[in-house]
Amino acid sequence: MYRSGVGESQFEQVLRFELPKIKEACVKFRKGYEPKIIFSVVVKRHHMRIFPVNPQNKSEADKNGNCLVGTVVDKKITHPTLNDFYLQSHYANQGTARPSRYIILHDDIKLPIDRFQTLSNTLCYNFQPTTSCISIPTPLKYAHLACARAKTYLIFTSGTTRLLKVHENLKNYPMYFV
Repeated sequence: MYRSGVGESQFEQVLRFELPKIKEACVKFRKGYEPKIIFSVVVKRHHMRIFPVNPQNKSEADKNGNCLVGTVVDKKITHPTLNDFYLQSHYANQGTARPSRYIILHDDIKLPIDRFQTLSNTLCYNFQPTTSCISIPTPLKYAHLACARAKTYLIFTSGTTRLLKVHENLKNYPMYFV
């Protein structure tokens, strides 16, 4: 599972409250269903930049001098106690590319870190609206889009939230989109 919008000070809270709720939902979904879970936080808003050792060498850098797509940094600049890495999964048309930071908070599967890094990079290539890779795994991008869409159906007034009313005639059109 990929999660975003979590700061380092919230990691313990996420593990204590969200992870048990996810496992509880799995059991409610189907009795006895207890999948193994890798819970990873993906951070885009950080100040870390990675650069190739030799930007003129085409086997190390793209035409803008950024690291090649798929570059992973998991030593020296990572956190001393957290299981984290930086993945440069997308190409920057202009300027300096910014890698995404992945922090693995929980791992039931015990997947080797190289396989998880490969999985994370591969998932950045599945986003349908584009033919290129994106900076975060596709399931996370779709979750962001679903949340943005849900906000369009909510009305916030005087401290309360309610759903937007849709005209009765639209019940006859199942393919109605906002």
